Amino acid sequence: MANESNSSVPQPTHTLFASAVEPEIAKVFEEMNHYRMINMQTYAKWIAARGPLRVGRRRAGAIIWALASPDVARMLCEEISWTESPHARWLADTLIRTLLSDG
Repeated sequence: MANESNSSVPQPTHTLFASAVEPEIAKVFEEMNHYRMINMQTYAKWIAARGPLRVGRRRAGAIIWALASPDVARMLCEEISWTESPHARWLADTLIRTLLSDG
């Protein structure tokens, strides 16, 4: 059940559904995901420059891309009614445990 109170969460689902029937929107959606991946790779490079990662830099970027996706935020915030704060804490904790070396 969707929670309408989380309007600050991005709404990529509309674009995804529209892309199924509208080729131009599909192209926009693909481009958005491409640039989001580039940005997440930049974050991974920045993190890797400050300490060792558990995985390679490119894989780290892909992990950030997946976990920090608008779809995951929508599922957690709309479907199970998390608010922004618990989502942010979960994301930070998950990224730290997944990406950063224990040493």
